[in-house]
Amino acid sequence: MLKKFSLLITNMIVLFVISCGQQNETFTVEMIKGARHVHNSKPQWGDEPIVALEFVKKIGKTEGEDENYLFYNPYDIIRDTQGNLFICDLGNYRVQKFNQNGEYITTIGSGRKGQGPGEFSMPAQIQIGPDGNLYVCDTNPPRVHVFSNDGLFIKDIRIPINASGFSITQDGNIVLTSELFHIFGDVKMDQSLITVVNSDGDIVKKFGSPIKEQNPLLYQAVNRFAMVLDSDDNIHISFYYHNRIEKYSKEGNLIYRAERPLKYEIIHEMWMRRMEIRGTVRDVPYPSFTFVSDGIGIDNKKRIWIKTYQKQVPDEEEDQNIVVFEIFNRDGVLLSRIPIPKINCMFRMQGNRVYLIDPKDMCIYEYKIVEKYVHF
Repeated sequence: MLKKFSLLITNMIVLFVISCGQQNETFTVEMIKGARHVHNSKPQWGDEPIVALEFVKKIGKTEGEDENYLFYNPYDIIRDTQGNLFICDLGNYRVQKFNQNGEYITTIGSGRKGQGPGEFSMPAQIQIGPDGNLYVCDTNPPRVHVFSNDGLFIKDIRIPINASGFSITQDGNIVLTSELFHIFGDVKMDQSLITVVNSDGDIVKKFGSPIKEQNPLLYQAVNRFAMVLDSDDNIHISFYYHNRIEKYSKEGNLIYRAERPLKYEIIHEMWMRRMEIRGTVRDVPYPSFTFVSDGIGIDNKKRIWIKTYQKQVPDEEEDQNIVVFEIFNRDGVLLSRIPIPKINCMFRMQGNRVYLIDPKDMCIYEYKIVEKYVHF
């Protein structure tokens, strides 16, 4: 019996060593200025997907009598702790609240464009704060509206920048994507990527190094990115036009920078485009860049999901394999790739749910993450 037990332990150790060796063949790591730089060469768990997406429900219609389900440019979705869903209906200047079954509860916001209390000018993103309140990021002027969970207006927080992305930390601070690609005319070439403000809108800190480009237009373009916070308030970002994924601590320290294998060359260049401007046709400089990724999320197992382009095709062509979800572990190691049910959608992730936001059909598709394998 003892010999059998010893043999079993020996086999387990051998399998563990072999497994570790195989894993290390899929990526390398180097330390640069105290941060991990992860160079992924292939998915650690091979070509077989480790999870699948199971359809749950659809919210929204293109036609019908009940206007509460008729969206105009739905742009974001968030779920509270009771399972209620809040959908940012940008084109209708409102946020729609539904229960966990997708049944309408109430409308938040006036439903008309404006700058008064409870009115939106461009409500792009929404969050549920640690206090349970709904936070809506808006522009013109840049501000964050705060509503109770039931939709009662509480206050506006004026923020110092126009941010395309934001999130709320556990202590109530607001994390913003910085304004370096929102400036028209003179471009700020020394801006940080992330700006953190307190509940009064005062700047707490700035951090994150942008990608350097000599041309201001290219500088703006290549530094666009998506952002998400994990449960420890670490900040994860994925660049749209560059093979660069980063994780920062809540203090603003770079934890890792990662890249993954791509089947195409990343191009950032300027070319002349003939355009009509104020009745005059002329050649103007126009930036050209390669689209690498489009959105980032974190699931209930703290894995990072990034919508990544596998190849570049002309806009008029449709290819179901053009984009996939790439799944990374918390250390930036590429684990697996899985197909996306609908390719022309934005996405939002919470827990074991993936929400695909379809701007064409004006609806939201909810999917459940189903585990297919257990890996050691």
